[in-house]
Amino acid sequence: LGNGAGAWLQNLNFAVFGLLLLCFAAAFRRGMRSLMGRKALLLTTGLLALSAIGFIAAAYFRVPDPNAPESIRFRQGMLHGLSFMTIFVPLIVALLLTGSQMLRNLAWRAMGWYSFVTAAIAIVLIALITQFADPSSSVPIGGLLTRLLVVQTFAWHVGIGWHLLRGGLCRCGRSCSGEPT
Repeated sequence: LGNGAGAWLQNLNFAVFGLLLLCFAAAFRRGMRSLMGRKALLLTTGLLALSAIGFIAAAYFRVPDPNAPESIRFRQGMLHGLSFMTIFVPLIVALLLTGSQMLRNLAWRAMGWYSFVTAAIAIVLIALITQFADPSSSVPIGGLLTRLLVVQTFAWHVGIGWHLLRGGLCRCGRSCSGEPT
């Protein structure tokens, strides 16, 4: 997680992923114009961009080295934790907002429910992570839970991208199946 000889590789991974998520936010805004209201789309795009910035911050504010002095471990831990929350809190709000907008359109209804379920699972996983992230925990599964959180929330991005790629909405405001929105 950004410590040791190969730290640069993980930190580069976070930074590049953050930049790619910024590109996703821009593509989301363009692709969802005909589905979402202007204010909801602007807010959701901003939340997705903020989440991406959290990844870029996590590249800089690494998990503290366990051998570092207590003051540095505390500061680095707080900054890394803040980066974590900057990734997931805006993302969860974006999932909920997007889901509510998608439920209004037949072509996107399944993705709307998927957005709500993804947000709910993310909330549960974050609660569990806070419970079990401490290395001295009786059940040290914080790392596993964090990886599950990452996979399940960012699978949503893949699903949205896939649906947009397949043409979730045509330019005329109708779903690809020709049903009115």
